[in-house]
Amino acid sequence: MEYLDERDINLYTDGSSYSGPRRGGMGVRFVTTDEAGVEHGEDFPLSGYDGAANQQMELAAPIEALKAVVRGSAPVQKRDYRRIVVFTDSEYVVNGYDGARFSWQSNRWMTRDGNPVAHAVLWK
Repeated sequence: MEYLDERDINLYTDGSSYSGPRRGGMGVRFVTTDEAGVEHGEDFPLSGYDGAANQQMELAAPIEALKAVVRGSAPVQKRDYRRIVVFTDSEYVVNGYDGARFSWQSNRWMTRDGNPVAHAVLWK
């Protein structure tokens, strides 16, 4: 069982894509825990995108959620918490995170194979 810290904003994110016609969607749920350990969750509506692939939506979901926190349009206020923890089921996002932070920028957004990083705009 996972215990959430009451000092954190917990973001649960997911992205998806429907192939015919191609349309991407995303889901975000904000979860906080009060001092008694009771979890409070609220879904955050996000619109989809025509022509988007699944990996784009997996990246866009946490990006849009973080933007909402910064803008103050999220159902929680960042000043009340010490950090934001992102949970995702996307191996693409989890495995690409360090590359985006440490390698790709210095490699001019090219992979080890010499190919351009897919969805570099979103990773940036």
